[in-house]
Amino acid sequence: MSKPFVIETHEAEAPASDSPGIRQFAGKVVLSALLLATSALFFLGDHLLASGRSANLTVYPPIILLVLTVFFYLIKNLRRYWEVAFAFFCGSFGLYLAWSPLNWPVGFLGANFYTVKGITIYKFSEILAVTLPIILLTWLVQRNLTPIYLQKGNLKIGLGLGLGLSILIFGVYVLVSWSRIDFEKARLALIWMVIFAFMDALFEVLLLQGLLLRRFIGLLGNTWAIILSTLVYGLFGLGVGSATGPISYGGLILFLTLGFLYSFIMQKSDAIWGSLSIHATIDLIYLIGVFAST
Repeated sequence: MSKPFVIETHEAEAPASDSPGIRQFAGKVVLSALLLATSALFFLGDHLLASGRSANLTVYPPIILLVLTVFFYLIKNLRRYWEVAFAFFCGSFGLYLAWSPLNWPVGFLGANFYTVKGITIYKFSEILAVTLPIILLTWLVQRNLTPIYLQKGNLKIGLGLGLGLSILIFGVYVLVSWSRIDFEKARLALIWMVIFAFMDALFEVLLLQGLLLRRFIGLLGNTWAIILSTLVYGLFGLGVGSATGPISYGGLILFLTLGFLYSFIMQKSDAIWGSLSIHATIDLIYLIGVFAST
């Protein structure tokens, strides 16, 4: 029986100087910058496809990250970094699988981006390509799904915060936007909107917070890990926004706020469910605005 997965935090030994705190702070800044740069490599495929380049180029990030994973694992002094490199590899490999077919649901299933059913079918293909490799690779290498927060966790905190905030957010939206909602359109598209919202939430929360947050905590501690995870989510938002045009400052602030909220709830509840419910609620609100507005 395999031992349960535990990430040990490695606190650097205090250097023989009068300012160990400054040295430790500088070390965390440098490490955070490197991890943020790796995150940019992680999402490189999105920018390559948005610029019209060949999807085959998206194979390079997972290859580079796989080499780094093996290198860190083999070098004793660097072994503490192999898990975060492995996490980046899992995500980038999944994204490569999602991007390389060049939107095959559009051609083979008749999906398009102008109906809620069409984008739901596309999201289904994307979530299979990305989440299944993450789950399977994590299980095969580390023998459980604790590293990606797919566990029960503290349901009182996770679902308490998640469902509570979800109900609050959705209630405020309905009250404010009541006159702008076409309830007949919403009723007809409700099933597809709910399915899409759940799948997109699982896709993003697992890919970003679930895959990376625990690894960041193992290297940087809770506070720094949440800050870095927030910045990574903002970086992802910039990548998504770049496909349709420049993202506004308000949009970036929204992405950063949500990234912090998802990371904080996940860290406190030790599970993915609370963050997933909030993300799904926000997706549902967005879809109602696009497909069921007056």
